[in-house]
Amino acid sequence: MPGDEEISTSTPRRALSWRWTIVIVVVTFLVAGGMRLARSLVSRYALPTHGAQWIWAPATVADHGPAAFYAVRDFSLPFRPRQAELLLLADRDYIAWINGEEVAAGRYRAGDRLKFIRVAGLLTQGKNRMVVRLASDEGLGGLIASLTVRGEGRKMHIRTDHSWRILARHQRGLLAHKEPLHGTVAPRVWADPPTGRWGYPRIGPPLPVLSSLASSSSLVSPATTFFRTADGWRPLASGRSTVAHPWLLFDWGRPVTGGLWLELSRRERAEGLVWFGTGVPDPESRSADEEVIAVPRRRVWQSAEMRRFRYALVGVRGGVAGAGVWELDARRARPWLYVPRGIRGVFGLEPPLSRPTAENEIWSRLKGFPGPRSRETR
Repeated sequence: MPGDEEISTSTPRRALSWRWTIVIVVVTFLVAGGMRLARSLVSRYALPTHGAQWIWAPATVADHGPAAFYAVRDFSLPFRPRQAELLLLADRDYIAWINGEEVAAGRYRAGDRLKFIRVAGLLTQGKNRMVVRLASDEGLGGLIASLTVRGEGRKMHIRTDHSWRILARHQRGLLAHKEPLHGTVAPRVWADPPTGRWGYPRIGPPLPVLSSLASSSSLVSPATTFFRTADGWRPLASGRSTVAHPWLLFDWGRPVTGGLWLELSRRERAEGLVWFGTGVPDPESRSADEEVIAVPRRRVWQSAEMRRFRYALVGVRGGVAGAGVWELDARRARPWLYVPRGIRGVFGLEPPLSRPTAENEIWSRLKGFPGPRSRETR
């Protein structure tokens, strides 16, 4: 019958179609697996990061709110370290410590190279801890780090991967490795390099350990603190260390070199903006130099970039109880300093001010308070 002929001819064709579908799926999985394996081998043996992966906090891609947290790695060295090189890069703001000593800090910009620091003097035989404070105004970013340690004819690699831990809140004794960690979670592992906009990692010039450049053991307090009133900027009365106002202008009376520290009035949801300058900054004419995104339960916020400045204009929701500068030796700290570049527009004309989205949101919330509209201090 005609119907039987149609069934008998269509059945082999249908079976053949399924066979080809299975073959294509298997080949696709084999090719994808082979590419992942090849990428992993290249990352481990051909790249300077020795198999380190880009990691971040396990937030969803849809979460674009400001975020700050710690990435932590405890490790034990079975030998006395003779040589140790740290390669590190993070997007966007980062500060790194090894056994409580600050080794690196910065803010990612396109094309940045891996920070290369020799850290053997900070490591000990036995237990060690590396901590990286990470912050992003959009909530997303990445960290890659590789620590190579040599001694007694042996070598170890401590690299960013699934073995790191993410800590969403500050914890007492965290940096100095005096307390065990509580409430940590596994990181999100993005992939081996090259990944996203970060490309293939390249090593930058050797840099000194950041804490070794400190010219003094204590913070340098500002000479004068101004707060905003309806009549303009007014100096804070002598003996007062805080004022219930989101806008403060700190003046050190001379140029200082280093990173800004802020003592926050609140432990939770601190956010704000900071402008630096050798003259009084004007926030109406340029974007903020840094966003204040503090780790929850951390009462101190620290700038990720080292600068040379005299004034710091700070706007923080919840207020600031005090400020200081971790001053560095200006000559020796030169490789770590961020030097701002002037804005260049068409025919030498500066383009109109356009704030980044996250900064604009913080700025809008701060505009609800009396803002710094006067450039003069009285």
